[in-house]
Amino acid sequence: MFFDGTSLPENHQNYNDKRITNLGEPAEDTDAATKDFIDNQLRKRTFQVTPEGAQGHLKMNNHRISGLANPTQNNDAVHKHYTDSHDEYLQGLITILTSQVDALQTRVVRLEQLSLMESTEPAEATEAAKRVARE
Repeated sequence: MFFDGTSLPENHQNYNDKRITNLGEPAEDTDAATKDFIDNQLRKRTFQVTPEGAQGHLKMNNHRISGLANPTQNNDAVHKHYTDSHDEYLQGLITILTSQVDALQTRVVRLEQLSLMESTEPAEATEAAKRVARE
């Protein structure tokens, strides 16, 4: 019992739609807070989620975002698996294109050789041209 004759409640209290008023600012995590205090704390945040969407800057403080769906719009966020799979696809294309460039460079060298031969020995140049055409 307190000095003023009151005591702590022993059960959950039903206030019958009455309000608790004149609360001070909370000092501990378990303290009650006023609506005004909570509203002010929420306004201080740089990231707001509203029915229209999210606004502001989101700081994750080294935490992950998980459960992202595959993107459908150009500005959608993507997950690591999506990025990695597209990276593998692009690496495959690079490999194919590199081998095609190598083959073209080989043909250019052969054609240059053929051009030199043609200017010196026509019979050998004709045979070389037939070989290049077959390849």
